[in-house]
Amino acid sequence: MSHHLAATTAAASTSPSRRPSLTSFPSPLHRPSALFQQTSFAATRTEKKPAPSVAAAAASPVSPLHRLEEMSDHEAIPERLAVVTGGNRGIGIEVCCQLALQGVTVILTARDEEKGKAAVESLCRESNLSNIIFHQLDILDAGSRATLARHIETRYGKLDILVNNAGVGGVAVDQEGLRALNIDPKMWLSGKAAHLIESVIVQTYDEAVKCLNTNYYGLKWATEALLPLLKKSTSGARIINTSSLRSELQVYRLLQQ
Repeated sequence: MSHHLAATTAAASTSPSRRPSLTSFPSPLHRPSALFQQTSFAATRTEKKPAPSVAAAAASPVSPLHRLEEMSDHEAIPERLAVVTGGNRGIGIEVCCQLALQGVTVILTARDEEKGKAAVESLCRESNLSNIIFHQLDILDAGSRATLARHIETRYGKLDILVNNAGVGGVAVDQEGLRALNIDPKMWLSGKAAHLIESVIVQTYDEAVKCLNTNYYGLKWATEALLPLLKKSTSGARIINTSSLRSELQVYRLLQQ
């Protein structure tokens, strides 16, 4: 399913950023289509602008990584560090790949340690990358968040990029019913299929609570835990949040339990 992406700039500068497409960076992994929206925070107002890809948002003009191909071989590129939550699959694993291809050191995080390590091994093997490491993170667990923050503080001393990608759908999907709809993949990628799947999804109270806790509070708590490290960035910190097109569904069948 396509995703909305909001890139939040945590830097003093609010200059417009260049917008190279994700397609300009080769990757062996499947790349889902995405709709982008960037929000830059000024001192007195919020201004919305079209946003670049996740990787491009992280490599905007405040960073010398924004156009690697234009840089002289003699120019020093400062090492940058990124954390990607929910990085073991889907958009998360692709973001890890794209950032690593640009020379960013990436900490791929996942709640499931086995799946997270497997994702790192896959990226290193298929994309010949050596700058991706794994660290376990459950964004709903205060101890897990604190452990990651201490690890980064001890080993790196700062953080430059945070991609809040971990999330849950919050609904139960009738897979057989979904297959029976035989939706054109192009409709999925454009977001036009959102209204078609209302008949095959059910949202319970428990799933709604889980969705709110993970997708809102989990993102908030993870950001708060890592914000002190982001403030230590010398290249212009970036906080990038992803969200699902399911937020556009107008009607859910809510079952009270």
